[in-house]
Amino acid sequence: MKRKIMVVRRETLFSNDSYFEGFKEHSEETDFIKRILQNQEWHERDLMETRPEYKQPIGYVIVLNPFTKKVLLYQRSKKKENVAEARLRGKFSFGFGGHVDLQDKESNEANPIEASVLRELEEELGTSNFNLKLIGYINYDKTPVSSVHFGLLYIAETKKDIIPKGKEIHFSKMVTIDELKYVHENADMEDWSTIALKPVEAYLEKL
Repeated sequence: MKRKIMVVRRETLFSNDSYFEGFKEHSEETDFIKRILQNQEWHERDLMETRPEYKQPIGYVIVLNPFTKKVLLYQRSKKKENVAEARLRGKFSFGFGGHVDLQDKESNEANPIEASVLRELEEELGTSNFNLKLIGYINYDKTPVSSVHFGLLYIAETKKDIIPKGKEIHFSKMVTIDELKYVHENADMEDWSTIALKPVEAYLEKL
């Protein structure tokens, strides 16, 4: 059976002149998650990867410790057998994300996106015991892979330093915002993490 994922039509997602590039903070006026949930469709993933008239919602989760103000940074493996998406191999990131599957709808019919976020955290980190907050959205249409995806930026707060050990992870560490900036300036970081840097810094400053 072909894998089906949640999608939403681009024209519906960005109706009423709401299109943006980069990051947009979540608010009642910019409630994209409500728009997605009210207009969700389910199609085969393989077909959607080359259909920019659709957007695939992706929960993009930043794991941080609000007490130490450290963020979980990692580098993806460079090995083909460990990272299926060639365009992400070897890149640094501090966000975990995945598609919304039908099993997520079965788990939480009211909000399959949040169910997918919790599932992704459980799969990648071995736990979903986090204080989860939606802070905004990421849209970036300048690359083929980003043009078919739409990020919902979540913060997952934890009191513990968590280090993932999956085969996709080459290196990981809880780091300060200054260390995160250094990596951003001196290494190859994926686009969504680059976009998320300022809103995460602003979030940490408010703690």
